[in-house]
Amino acid sequence: MTGPNGSPTGRPMQPSEATRYLCAAAYLDGGFAEKALRQTIYERHRAVATSPGVELVPVLGHCVAARNRRTVRDLILAIAVATLIVALVTGRPRLLVLTALLSWFVVLTETATARYDVVGTRLARGSLDIHPRSTGSRTSRMVREAGDRVSGNVTVYSGFSPFVGSGLALDGWSFALNVRKGKESLTGRRATPREFAVTELYDAVGRELSRLRIRGLSLQDRLFVHGQDVRQLSELLPDPYRRPVSDLPLELVRQYRDGSDYSVRHYLSIQIEDWRGELVLSMFFRLRRVSETLFMETSFFLLPPLTERRHEVDSLQSTPTVREVTILVGKSILHTISGMILAYPRLISRMLDPVNRRAKEHAERLRISSDAVFDYGAQPTIREQNTAIDYRRYFQRLDKEMYAKTVERTLLDVVSSFLDDHDIDTSTFDERRSTILNNGVMVTGGSFAAENVAAGNRSTASSRRRNNTPGGSPDTAPTPTPTGG
Repeated sequence: MTGPNGSPTGRPMQPSEATRYLCAAAYLDGGFAEKALRQTIYERHRAVATSPGVELVPVLGHCVAARNRRTVRDLILAIAVATLIVALVTGRPRLLVLTALLSWFVVLTETATARYDVVGTRLARGSLDIHPRSTGSRTSRMVREAGDRVSGNVTVYSGFSPFVGSGLALDGWSFALNVRKGKESLTGRRATPREFAVTELYDAVGRELSRLRIRGLSLQDRLFVHGQDVRQLSELLPDPYRRPVSDLPLELVRQYRDGSDYSVRHYLSIQIEDWRGELVLSMFFRLRRVSETLFMETSFFLLPPLTERRHEVDSLQSTPTVREVTILVGKSILHTISGMILAYPRLISRMLDPVNRRAKEHAERLRISSDAVFDYGAQPTIREQNTAIDYRRYFQRLDKEMYAKTVERTLLDVVSSFLDDHDIDTSTFDERRSTILNNGVMVTGGSFAAENVAAGNRSTASSRRRNNTPGGSPDTAPTPTPTGG
């Protein structure tokens, strides 16, 4: 459903599994935490894409907390390195051994606490409160601001595809229909088509989809603008030296439902989140009236489950086994050695981070002032970057098929009924609807691959395979291409 400002509603109150897995990744993978912070709270000019199925605020909060823990550890190891040097120079072997043991104990304690207390207990399956402890007022404010930006109704994208954050492209269809042709009565006479506005059809589609009462279903009017075009729109970029606006009043968004601006495209975003955020199906539906023709298009996208690496948290317990303790002790020795070698470079890098960020920001401000087509578009989200290329469970695939076919059939039925109520001939539309709905027919009891299925006069069907970032698509879906009037 759609909220009062066009924002999706109906999200489950319990934290999603995808959110929990990414929170745990902050402690289990230092590179993940740094990249997530760099792409969100420390990015000053680019937009941040929506991240379905993930609550960004707790994820970023844990990234900050994990980085702070590592900084404290590196600071202790840096002091230990200085002490070791003093012990070597002054010839004090007992101090040398004691410092080495204390360094190892610090690394072991920090690693064990992060894995078995924070991750294995607070972020264990079934946890209801996954928010981190306080990370500082200024940092918390930056985290909240980044979280607010992904919940808006505007996507400013970079590159070719506008649907950044939605995952892997599955399939889609589009066709045009003559709405000046009246339907034929039993006597052979044609009725005079009744006029309608595109927004009426959008509303009819929204009402019927809402009645499906699918858990996790959300509808939202959304605008898509390329990052190089947003500078021309003052309502989206009031200040060229700051990020684009991510949320507009619903009335303004709906003005683009039948708009003619080439740089701003309106879509009805239909999303279904299931499997606690590990499976997100997105369908983007667009209508456009051009003279006597009604143009319709849809695109399907899927966010499959996260990679197996991100599910590591489920194998951790609050208390390690004897085998895990042995492995942890061995690894902590190696981590102590590498940590002491890298302690000073890491601390220096951390100290220089604010300077580097300011230098980068200054360089980008110079680019903005001299480059009229500076790209403000969002990069792929951390959810997309950690997405697997296949399902983890057989039923996840079936659920995706169920949701896609249910929404698609409902949408097509609504359009057909709406056109018929307005005395518009739907014979051609019904032929093409059969083509779309018969796409991917399954025959049991034999080996039949329905990669090229068409129905209706003058209809053809072709198959296209998508291999999209990251890693490819979990599905190969046929694409119907109806031809004719």
